[in-house]
Amino acid sequence: IPESVKRNQGVEVLTHHGKNGQSYQPYTDNLCLFRCLARHQGATDETLETTTHELFEQWCEDRGLDNDLPFEGVDAGEGVDRVEQLFKVNVENYELDGEENIVPRRRSVANFATNTTHLLEIDGHFAHIHDIDKATGSRSCTKCGKLWPHPNGKHLPEPARTCSGCETRFTYPSGIYGPGKHIV
Repeated sequence: IPESVKRNQGVEVLTHHGKNGQSYQPYTDNLCLFRCLARHQGATDETLETTTHELFEQWCEDRGLDNDLPFEGVDAGEGVDRVEQLFKVNVENYELDGEENIVPRRRSVANFATNTTHLLEIDGHFAHIHDIDKATGSRSCTKCGKLWPHPNGKHLPEPARTCSGCETRFTYPSGIYGPGKHIV
């Protein structure tokens, strides 16, 4: 995981565990998506593992899987769609564009009111974005790519729903208006 993500105050990478002064050990169970969901549901450091395993057991029961077998993780496409329906949560996936910029990868098609969690996918690992405004400096419209900055740190609604940059406002007989050529 890049250092820029580890330093990002809006992202919790959830790659290691340990408590009461014990050394932190890396997770090896591929339950990162369920840890993110547990954090979204309000799990603390003390309740994170219990809540994670409860969510994983619900997933296994829903899918008819044996939760004692080695788990390979949840597929970022179809698997996340099933997670949304099972846990009644909108899941917005983001990825890195280079080393630092966090950009949208997958928008939720579910509509569970205000229950939305944001995840950063890095090489098959999900990290929890607990504050989208701190994690990103702006959002881009998924239709036209126009960047929408966060004014005063306030989160904007989904740009694709309000963006007018990808629509032609007026059509003239000679075509779409463009500035004339000038000799300067």
